[in-house]
Amino acid sequence: MVNYEWICKACGQKNAPHIEACSSCACHASASASEIEKLQNHEGKKKKQIKDGYIKKLASLMYTPFFAIVYGVSGRVEALMLAAIVLVVSLKINENFIKFVTQDTWLRKTLIILSAILSLLIVTRLLIDDDSVAINWLLAGFVGFSFGAYYLLFNSKSGQAALARYSKHIEGQ
Repeated sequence: MVNYEWICKACGQKNAPHIEACSSCACHASASASEIEKLQNHEGKKKKQIKDGYIKKLASLMYTPFFAIVYGVSGRVEALMLAAIVLVVSLKINENFIKFVTQDTWLRKTLIILSAILSLLIVTRLLIDDDSVAINWLLAGFVGFSFGAYYLLFNSKSGQAALARYSKHIEGQ
């Protein structure tokens, strides 16, 4: 039994006296180095899994209207129907994530704006002649926009805060 305040060696959480396991990560006060490493790797792996899932789900939501327009104007009804089926299945699978996005004001507004800009880019492409130099500028704009959107959603302070809110949301389930 630990008779003093102690700091967890795995997560750095301060713990009260007479508590044998960390209140944050459940690491034992007298854990060995290998036990601490195993616990730290588990937490890091869990955070990485949450972040990777978050990135994939957010990117798919952002690009959905873009691909719907592409399939819609291609003239291939079967491609559009396949896209619609994939969209419905994706919405059902990601129902919990979509609820989170709709409740998070910054994330909801940002996704709507980014998706609208992507949709505007593809509609603009439809209005440009195939031989026009403007297509190259539009492509450069698309690539630049994609990098900017990635930075905004995943690396900016607001994007990192949204990821932290999502992580808490996942851990709270």
